[in-house]
Amino acid sequence: MSKEQCLYINEDISTDPDLAAHIYILNQRGICIDGEPIPEIFPIISQSDYFSSIEGDYQECLVNIEDNPIYCSLNMLRVFLYVKSGTVTSKQEAGEWGIATFPEGLSNTIQKILDGYRSEEVSYKFDKKELFGLKDYIHQNVQELL
Repeated sequence: MSKEQCLYINEDISTDPDLAAHIYILNQRGICIDGEPIPEIFPIISQSDYFSSIEGDYQECLVNIEDNPIYCSLNMLRVFLYVKSGTVTSKQEAGEWGIATFPEGLSNTIQKILDGYRSEEVSYKFDKKELFGLKDYIHQNVQELL
């Protein structure tokens, strides 16, 4: 296959802005079940490339928290924890960290978000005020850390 053919899938130019994040997480938290060790197969992704990859999603979550509250809240918590400590976590781990460390009103919101994340229910209702309070708290802290 030529280099030009590799650029296209189904006649579309395809890119994945999250690819650096996926590989970084794989290198940090992945478990090799069979075959060559992860570091021998996947490239090392710099912390700055990882952050660039997750920052785009974080910015989208700032705008879309009301449309996708569970995903956006937990993702923003993951970014906050990474910026604060350099720790790569799952959404659940980030939520549990938020419950343990955030002020009580926000930790109650995070508990509801985690309950929704763990639930098989299709819809979970959140109050706009509590979501925006959580978003603002996370964003303010991330901005201070950057």
